[in-house]
Amino acid sequence: MTRGLRTAIGWLVFLSCLGILIHLGTWQLQRRDWKHSLIQEYEQNLTRPALTAIPQQPGLSLRPARIKGHFTAHNPINIYSVTPEGQSGFKYYAAFKPTSGDRLILVQRGWSNGTEPVTFESSPQMTTLQGHIKAPPKPNRFTPTSQPDQNQWYSADLEAIAKHYGIDEFAPYLLIEKNINLTEIEANPEPTIDLPDNHLHYAMTWFTLALAWVFMFIFYQRKTSGANNDKRLSAT
Repeated sequence: MTRGLRTAIGWLVFLSCLGILIHLGTWQLQRRDWKHSLIQEYEQNLTRPALTAIPQQPGLSLRPARIKGHFTAHNPINIYSVTPEGQSGFKYYAAFKPTSGDRLILVQRGWSNGTEPVTFESSPQMTTLQGHIKAPPKPNRFTPTSQPDQNQWYSADLEAIAKHYGIDEFAPYLLIEKNINLTEIEANPEPTIDLPDNHLHYAMTWFTLALAWVFMFIFYQRKTSGANNDKRLSAT
């Protein structure tokens, strides 16, 4: 391999790695802007008037809601969950038929700690639920697969739950109920905005690595250039 070819390959590797590091840092800054916009959207939603029906459009999570209807005869759905403090427990959901609209709403009624779910019944009488709506959280790669036949659920998968119970379609948002009148389970906590925002730290990490990569390359180039000069001097 000639010296010129080695030099060209060295520059190619250097510029490629530098471009990747700068791209990752820039991407984290873009993610930071997106996260701040999302937090601002949630803050605005919390202060908006209560909805009386579940909307179709996205971007309305944490919007207050006050919806009239009744719970259906479908069995409650117990979804295994882990609290931020690391405690095992269950969140309890029930299907709710609003007076306005054809689609059922999946209502998160409350939660409990422990390794076994508790049993309770949702009254079928007409009532008005208060709370806030929330987009169903998406399962990640660590979320176990639900076993509907054994009533073992690990995520509020609206499509899978509707299919299992023979429901045509759920509304696109969960309704997180407030001030339940049940003694068997705990009430849902008040809505909070707890999105992690570490993107600036990640961006500075990538940019620091890019700067370190530049200094390493300069040091390597000077060292290589000095070695080549010594060889030429020895040859003369």
